[in-house]
Amino acid sequence: MQPFINELMAFKSIHGDYILLMRELGIYINRFDYKAPARFTFTENTNGGARLHKSTVDIATLTLEGFARNNLAIIGELKRIFYSNAIGKMYYSEHWLDCECDININFEEYGQFGVPFQILFKAHFPYWQREIRTNPLMKVTPLFHFPFTNEVNDVFYFGEQQPFTDIIIHNAGDVITPTRITIVAEDGYLVNPSIYNETTGERIRIIRRLERFDRLVISNFGGIFTVTLNGNEALQLLDGSQLDFINLNPRINILHFDADVNVTNARATIEYNELLANIKDI
Repeated sequence: MQPFINELMAFKSIHGDYILLMRELGIYINRFDYKAPARFTFTENTNGGARLHKSTVDIATLTLEGFARNNLAIIGELKRIFYSNAIGKMYYSEHWLDCECDININFEEYGQFGVPFQILFKAHFPYWQREIRTNPLMKVTPLFHFPFTNEVNDVFYFGEQQPFTDIIIHNAGDVITPTRITIVAEDGYLVNPSIYNETTGERIRIIRRLERFDRLVISNFGGIFTVTLNGNEALQLLDGSQLDFINLNPRINILHFDADVNVTNARATIEYNELLANIKDI
């Protein structure tokens, strides 16, 4: 028999039910078998002549096996949480996997460590995720510094946004990661913002004068391609000649943010989730 696994594992259902799979609670895991998707492909769709990339992947599977202490309360909790086709998040270390699951408890083979069980998980989005990370797309260079106390909560600017600079983002995942880019015309109008990922060669450009406080969001999270302006759908603003929704390669990515006019009036950020196809890399 394999030794018991000590890493923290838990499951939380979409209904809020939560269980820790821990030896201290009478649940012993001795098999953690994750099968990453074997296929990752890209297909192309067209939207008004523009090129849109869409990814398709196989389902990943996870098998947990172990023993539950021969205690009606513990066994009952396992059966209640992992009912047939239960949907939720499987947590492992700092990552989680969106999945559905089934459990098999074999009461006939009760042994030294308790009642054996097996939990089977299926993940239609087959990557382990972490909390979403946010990076600025423009550098702020301090102009000077000194001890300062602001007792009246007034706003003072002691830095300068630098356009046309390389922003280096390190994606610690092991697969291509989608992004969500937010551009706010914070200090006045700007014209035709664009983002270019030098590492992947992807470039996207918006044909629009953004007025002060306009908020533009460009996203391909979850394989769904959206552009919104102040909350309203705005795919028509895409420049068809420069249309590749921005992704991040594993490891180093070099990004450029620009605009035809007044790029320093913008506050731009990029959000992404470090995805893992092989949880054993943690």
